[in-house]
Amino acid sequence: MSTWRPPSSARPVGASVTGFDPKELVSSPGLAFKVTFDNQDTGVPHNWVLKNPDGSNVDIGDNAFFNGPETRTYDVPALDAGEYPFLCEVHPNTMTGVLTVQ
Repeated sequence: MSTWRPPSSARPVGASVTGFDPKELVSSPGLAFKVTFDNQDTGVPHNWVLKNPDGSNVDIGDNAFFNGPETRTYDVPALDAGEYPFLCEVHPNTMTGVLTVQ
């Protein structure tokens, strides 16, 4: 039996997310945590939305658009194992990533 390991580019939760870098985050089931999104794009709106595996939004607090430069911190509740996509709703084709809970 093999053991899954996150890609070397994946970052443990609790770290800052800057401009959707990294695009891969990892966490453990049942662990609540915070994600800080640093919008460094002056005058450009962004937001950070976390999706459940079924496509519905995870309640992380206020995820309204905000112009940079500004930083927002989101409270992510304890999640079950699975893959949770995240994205910017202003730029949903280019600003995306995935949170793997394992």
